[in-house]
Amino acid sequence: KLIRINPQSGIQSIITKWSLTSGPKDIVIESNGQILVAGTGIEKIGDINYVVGAIYRVDPISGSYSIVSLGGELGELFGIALDEMGNIFVTSGIWTASGSKYQIVKVNASTGSQSVLSNLDPYNLRGIDVDVKGDLIVTAGGTSSGLLLRVDPVTGAHEVISRGLDSPEGVTTTCVTTNHVTPQPPRPNHPKTMPWIPLLFTDD
Repeated sequence: KLIRINPQSGIQSIITKWSLTSGPKDIVIESNGQILVAGTGIEKIGDINYVVGAIYRVDPISGSYSIVSLGGELGELFGIALDEMGNIFVTSGIWTASGSKYQIVKVNASTGSQSVLSNLDPYNLRGIDVDVKGDLIVTAGGTSSGLLLRVDPVTGAHEVISRGLDSPEGVTTTCVTTNHVTPQPPRPNHPKTMPWIPLLFTDD
């Protein structure tokens, strides 16, 4: 489910529901207020239905939704982020008979076209956000401990910011000064600028 929660009263209301094989994992809000959801969908190849990654666009008022992008390079999705240009970035894991493949996929928000930005095996990618400089900040499990990565949104080159984390999942970015932490300037696609808090729950 996608649930709206009033931050003052705590009152909950369901925006929409899905019938998915596995529940939606993450959300981000576009500049026009539409909600992008990283989840799963069904792709039919021949006579077989496959469970694949899917990005949905949800109207926060009516609850109606459409598929932005389905299948292809989208496996199990873990995190989703938007840059200032409206490009979508997701962390995805694909499992095949030959092994796993973790990658960051860039998706055109209008056409749904996909391109692999970076293949980051053996890191099992999780959360993703865009920092104030436009770099991607990604959490991942490494070969021995969790990591925080910085990824170039153009070249896909990455560097390790921090090691030794214990199973990191979600991530958000802030601007840090020498003596205090200051939130980023308000961004139209950031949930913190919205007058309500959207949360994701999976159906039993």
